[in-house]
Amino acid sequence: MAGSDVNGPTAAGYQHAMYAALALLGIGVVASLLIQRPEAEDAPVEEEPALVITHH
Repeated sequence: MAGSDVNGPTAAGYQHAMYAALALLGIGVVASLLIQRPEAEDAPVEEEPALVITHH
């Protein structure tokens, strides 16, 4: 297994895990920036719910 030896995990293994996590974070950020927002006319029109105030 990469990053470990007979004595268990090594510093290199943790370093590689951090690099992998950083790469996945970067991919996630780029993917989120590529998501297009819906146009105003395409967005569903939501009516405001009636405000109900009660007192007991």
